[in-house]
Amino acid sequence: MLYHLFALFLFVAIPSDFLSLWATDFSKEKDLAGFSLYSAKEPRVLQGDFFDDGISDWAFQAKDSLGRVHIVFMDEGPKREIRFLGGQEDPFNLEDYSWAQVFKKAEAGEVLWANYTDDYRSFDSVPDSEKLILKYDALYMHLAEACGGGYVYWMDGEFHWLQQE
Repeated sequence: MLYHLFALFLFVAIPSDFLSLWATDFSKEKDLAGFSLYSAKEPRVLQGDFFDDGISDWAFQAKDSLGRVHIVFMDEGPKREIRFLGGQEDPFNLEDYSWAQVFKKAEAGEVLWANYTDDYRSFDSVPDSEKLILKYDALYMHLAEACGGGYVYWMDGEFHWLQQE
């Protein structure tokens, strides 16, 4: 009975089209060997253009063989590029992203900004020069009902972070 509830929970949390792609294709990628999908109460799978290349990408949470949760960006283009957040080579020095309970796509054209530098600041107090509007999608992650998270976006060949408290 418990297994069936877990399976139902997993299928409700992650879109069925993604589960099918994971089972038949994505999980067989060499770079994803030893990874399993990380399930949670809310969907942790997004689709968008996260690299400004006009190609649809998937962003999702996956757990490695050590139990660390990574953010995986998988390009659906012919090269099938895969990029990771988490682990020892994380650009933000975060080995585990299981804290990212809020996992949303920031749509192209949405204003991205850091609301915390040395102290909290409102949107109106952020200079226009620090507000970012991308022509492509970004990822918004946050710890539910707590401080901590931000926008992650790709620019100039690397990931960048804008803090949101």
